[in-house]
Amino acid sequence: MSAIYLDSTAFIWPALYEDKKAMAARDLIKNIREGRQNAATSVLTFDEVVWKIKKERTLDAALMAGNAILQMSGLSLIEVNHETLLKAYELIELYKLHPRDAIHAACAINKNIMIIISEDKDFDKIKELKRKSLSEL
Repeated sequence: MSAIYLDSTAFIWPALYEDKKAMAARDLIKNIREGRQNAATSVLTFDEVVWKIKKERTLDAALMAGNAILQMSGLSLIEVNHETLLKAYELIELYKLHPRDAIHAACAINKNIMIIISEDKDFDKIKELKRKSLSEL
């Protein structure tokens, strides 16, 4: 089973919304927890999820979401190191990405993960990755 990379939207959507994409994200997270899907994300995702949910809801809701990421079985957290930043730099230069998007992409690419789950269409520029929207799950 191939691993997938989760952008922060895979966690933010089900925490903030009640639409089909949120339901698909909840199902995906359940599959990861139950070992039916291998997944990884960057440590940056923790920051993005907690910040966004705190902004839109409450600190308590944000902390619950952050803790869920930290405790999620089946989810690998990828550290951002010098090698990651060198790859991110290359991706920024090549695809004119925002730095955070480039770091996420570099985390995935450096771990040989070629599918990213995200609502961010900027990832479509990156030939090394295939982006899947929550609506495609």
